[in-house]
Amino acid sequence: MVSKPLQYTYFILVGVFILLLIISLPDRMPHIDDAWLGEHSYWLLKDGEVKTKLMTGIAGGDERLILHHKLFTIQGAAVIALFGFSLTALKSISLLYLLFLVFGLFLIRKNKLWFTSSESFWIALLILLANPIVFEFSYVFRPEIMLAFLGFLSGILIIKKKDQKITKHEALLSGLIAGLAFSTHLNASIYIAAGFLFLLLKKEWINAVIFALGSILTSLIYFYDFQSFNDFNLWIHQLTFIPSGNSKSGIFYTLFMSVVDEQRRFFHSPKEISFTLLAFFSILFSWKNIKSQQRDLLFYLVLLMLAMSVLALNKTSKYLIMIMPFLISLLGNGIWTTIQVKNRVQTPMIWILLGIYLITSLIYSLDLSRKKYDPDINSKISEVYAGTTSNEIRVLAPMEFIFNEIGKYDRIISLMSIHERQKLEPDLKGKNFLRKADEEHIQLMLIPEYYQKKLILDSFSLNDTVAGFRLVENNQYLMVWSKIQAGATDNPPILHYSKGFFNYSAAFN
Repeated sequence: MVSKPLQYTYFILVGVFILLLIISLPDRMPHIDDAWLGEHSYWLLKDGEVKTKLMTGIAGGDERLILHHKLFTIQGAAVIALFGFSLTALKSISLLYLLFLVFGLFLIRKNKLWFTSSESFWIALLILLANPIVFEFSYVFRPEIMLAFLGFLSGILIIKKKDQKITKHEALLSGLIAGLAFSTHLNASIYIAAGFLFLLLKKEWINAVIFALGSILTSLIYFYDFQSFNDFNLWIHQLTFIPSGNSKSGIFYTLFMSVVDEQRRFFHSPKEISFTLLAFFSILFSWKNIKSQQRDLLFYLVLLMLAMSVLALNKTSKYLIMIMPFLISLLGNGIWTTIQVKNRVQTPMIWILLGIYLITSLIYSLDLSRKKYDPDINSKISEVYAGTTSNEIRVLAPMEFIFNEIGKYDRIISLMSIHERQKLEPDLKGKNFLRKADEEHIQLMLIPEYYQKKLILDSFSLNDTVAGFRLVENNQYLMVWSKIQAGATDNPPILHYSKGFFNYSAAFN
């Protein structure tokens, strides 16, 4: 039996992180992907096909983009049709899928395979909601939370207890859902690979074939906007346009190094390290229990992680979200088992690791919650430096500048596109960068401090003229190069301000 105070502690901690998440939602700062992926949905709705003018100069994507997160882009277009190009509405898609995931976990909380007790469910839920990566991306217009939900649905259909058999209908439905995930994001191929191998290695031959056929069927949705076989060449061109750094290495060496480098995903920063250590020791301390009660869950998770190491070559930690439902289920049970055993070494250690994880998570989540967004700053920047002629101007600015300025300019080009092009054109900096901007008919450039350094623009002084551009503003926050009659002023707009606990800024943060 667990003591009532301990039960209340779990409830209170879950409540604290739910409350913190709610506080963080109003006016939360846009993530770069809110702009990048949001623009895909914007043009799909507006022009009937996906493009990215923000990434002008990258593999023809400003004319037609065929490499995008298909089902997620379509959902975004539907939301824009209902609510306009709203940052809040776009972000809320991921939040909705988090609610679906939590509800799904709640429905199976009595399943002795996933959760060995009610307490293990609440611990797992606490770990999920406290996780800083989940906390951040649950309110970002990116597909990882949606993928976690779809992966969860696919997984629960084929991960069974020892005395339960997988039906053909379950194998088919699991495959269909895994294919839908693939049509949302290519990295969701891990669900197809793991599900097929899981069934194959369990000698469920017929179910493995049925699963594969189902996943192939719904995966075809990904290619809905391919108009001819030539589009496969365009897709590959857009997929490989920016060099990865391994382009000169053989495919086998690249895959081998990808598996070796997978640890980077788990040890990127304190928020990943605290989570990884908690996961490792909770599984280690409860190994016997996992082997007897959760063998298939662990087996499926291992296959997912191996598939991720090979198929998700980018080692960013946000892709951990995709395996989170399975991982937190093992952690919830592992931590609860270790607490119950009351080993003189293991039990205090697991409490310490859980405490470190929660404190680390709280620090990151509080920092994110403080950062608030004020799109009026973008509007004031436009008024001062572009005036009433902005709809005729090509502007180079931070990607997040499209909120709420996307309809006010002829074209908004992101500074990130220039940064990406530098991988192919290392000399795209300083005066060469300014000359290139002139060649591409850019008339206004709004450059915050971070990109001033990337583009080697630190040495220029106010009123310097290069390639027809004049430096009309130059302070620690913002550099403005203009070819138009910009409204240069002795009182430029304030880019940052505070309101008690919260710090407000816009695209120029």
